[in-house]
Amino acid sequence: MAKESKNEKIITIILAIVISLAAITIMYVSLPNESKSNQQENNTGGEVPAEKTILTLIYGDQELEYTLSDLEGMEAYNGSGSQLKIGALPDIIIDGPYDFTGVRFTTLLSQFEDLPDNYNITVTSTDNWTNVFTKDQVNGVVSVYNETGNITVGPNPIMMLAYKEDGEYITDDTVGPTRVVFVGENAITSSRLWAKMVSSIEVTEV
Repeated sequence: MAKESKNEKIITIILAIVISLAAITIMYVSLPNESKSNQQENNTGGEVPAEKTILTLIYGDQELEYTLSDLEGMEAYNGSGSQLKIGALPDIIIDGPYDFTGVRFTTLLSQFEDLPDNYNITVTSTDNWTNVFTKDQVNGVVSVYNETGNITVGPNPIMMLAYKEDGEYITDDTVGPTRVVFVGENAITSSRLWAKMVSSIEVTEV
């Protein structure tokens, strides 16, 4: 009987150890996000920083800020376009075509419910370079060229704010993270209409 009692005690101890290990394992697995968050805080010395703003839309006293994720959450548009290096004439230099993904300017500006009937927009880059566009240009009423550098007749291209080029995010800080491009069927437009490193777009009533 003494031998059986001793065996029972050993079995009881083993079962207790197994149950304790199982409980610890369940607790660890059930709290992965909290552990991960604590680990990130320990590694960075604080909370993980929020995604930064890369674009500001301005109209009057309204200022709307957008991160890259915000822009990707809008209706995306994809198209190809080329730019004619006007400053290189009489030589014809065409850069492209490239495939772009981004947001149409008409989609961006629709964020303002009280957009005026007629307006200009000023696109400002991170180096403070500015480009001014009319409402007609925003809607694609621009000159389109053929491969010989002559103005041709065709459908209006789409003015868009691109955040991807040829399927890749525009990570070059001398170009992106966003840029103004014109895309469409055989769309070749003046390089003067394109803009890099876009940081803000301001609407002005005219």
